[in-house]
Amino acid sequence: EKQPLKWFIYCLECLPCQAQYIGSTTNIPARWKNHKSTANTRKGSSSGIAKHFTEGCPHDQGDTSKMQLRIYLVDFMLTSTQALTLAGHEPGPQCRCSECARLKAVEDDWICKMGTFSGRHLNSRNEIKSKSRVNAQW
Repeated sequence: EKQPLKWFIYCLECLPCQAQYIGSTTNIPARWKNHKSTANTRKGSSSGIAKHFTEGCPHDQGDTSKMQLRIYLVDFMLTSTQALTLAGHEPGPQCRCSECARLKAVEDDWICKMGTFSGRHLNSRNEIKSKSRVNAQW
């Protein structure tokens, strides 16, 4: 079956801090909910935005809606269930199949274009160097 699938690349921004994070997902609403949840609980460092709040965003008012955060879609990648099966895809950020490598290349391109791995921004340079969607060392 060649059911088309879209993988999305997004930018999440803490507006008052002008800090940006580039990520990818197949489900924007679920990922948005997860980012807000980790920001509210201030537990974990599964993403740069989670780390930003865990370490104490200076503009966090404690509201659970996280009105200072904005999410923008910047790109997408098309794949299919057939392509994922042929590539030996395993769901989750640990997968290293050729389709996930293709997604990571698009994501890395946006991280580089937007410069979100340096200064106040929230991607790790190690994410690009390791070609990993899992946060490596910070």
